[in-house]
Amino acid sequence: MLLTVLLLCSSLSVTAAAFSVKAVPNSFGLQPWGSYSEGLCVYAKNSSIFGYIDTNGKIAIPAKYTVAHDFSEGLAMVVLNGKVCYIDRTGKVAIDTGYTYNYDAYSWVSGNDCAFHNGIASVANDSGLWGAIDTKGRLVVPCQYDRAMAFVNGWAQVGCSYIDRTGTLRWPNLD
Repeated sequence: MLLTVLLLCSSLSVTAAAFSVKAVPNSFGLQPWGSYSEGLCVYAKNSSIFGYIDTNGKIAIPAKYTVAHDFSEGLAMVVLNGKVCYIDRTGKVAIDTGYTYNYDAYSWVSGNDCAFHNGIASVANDSGLWGAIDTKGRLVVPCQYDRAMAFVNGWAQVGCSYIDRTGTLRWPNLD
């Protein structure tokens, strides 16, 4: 099991494996921004543009995103040129949602809420309404909810209720 520890400083990041600690010099002024997921960690360049570094502290995906979240199921939600996209571990856009990033809609969610869980992720449309997409980018739950959280065990919280992967209201069941 690899345990990764990051110090939020511009000159050093640290990784720990078992009992050994390896210092990774950071000569580019890059700041790790979070923790590693699937071998990559978001970093900030100039505190406003984001990319990804690998476990050796090397740039894996250059900084060009205004928003970047952790990888989950091989994909990470990013904002590129104002648009919500999901990239693969090489930085290639795998899913272009076609939606403009809506700060008001995304400001209250965590990166986990936009991450893929069992092949589905919550996403907000241009109007700020939430639905869900699959790993092919197909809309599987129409964007009709004011808020939606991560799908966990096939269910996502929408407001004070829960829906399943098809968008069917599961709790409370009002039938």
